[in-house]
Amino acid sequence: MQTSDIGLIGLLVLLILIASAIFNWIAKSRNQSSELPIPQPLVNTVLGQKAMYVATTFADRPLERVIAHGLAHRGFALVGVSDEGVSVSRTGESSFLIPTQSLLHLGKTTAVIDRVVEQDGLTSIRWKLGTAEVETHFRFISSSGRDAFVYALKTLAGV
Repeated sequence: MQTSDIGLIGLLVLLILIASAIFNWIAKSRNQSSELPIPQPLVNTVLGQKAMYVATTFADRPLERVIAHGLAHRGFALVGVSDEGVSVSRTGESSFLIPTQSLLHLGKTTAVIDRVVEQDGLTSIRWKLGTAEVETHFRFISSSGRDAFVYALKTLAGV
């Protein structure tokens, strides 16, 4: 076997692995899309705090990212609180609203899926998406922004 043959075999194996990963991602997204409703779209823009949208995970499976309906990708967001609920206005992705009646719990955490930060550096909101309980995690740009958000949410929903 020549060196070029080994290189071609290696390249073929790599392409198969990449294709398999893409196929699995698409299949998982389709499965979740059939299980989970589309999050309520954000109608009214609410002034909010600057944050990093880290992830949305299943509450009972914290290592499983919700990838359906555009919730998979991390990015910057403005996170606000109004009578309607928590508005998540994401940059480059679909924005959504977590309705007040869907809110279950507000907490702090240090790690989620592939992100580890300082002690209690992530703010987590547990909420109902259809019949599933999910947790959406944010890393606020400033501690004062996080504190203002937490105060507003506790005042609104008592979570």
